[in-house]
Amino acid sequence: MRKVRWLALLVVLTLVVGGAGVATARQGTEITLMGWSSSTAENDALMAQVDAFMAENPDIQVNVNLV
Repeated sequence: MRKVRWLALLVVLTLVVGGAGVATARQGTEITLMGWSSSTAENDALMAQVDAFMAENPDIQVNVNLV
């Protein structure tokens, strides 16, 4: 009975490890930020934050839509 349990455990572990798969390269992501435009200074501050974010996250493209 012990051999059957060990064999079953081995089969399950083999399936789990074999099915783990390899991580694929992350594709770029595009997001749109929409907001209210109240002043040039506020717009400049927002764009500075967006630029800093995109510099830290090169795989994410942020499109800014100011109304």
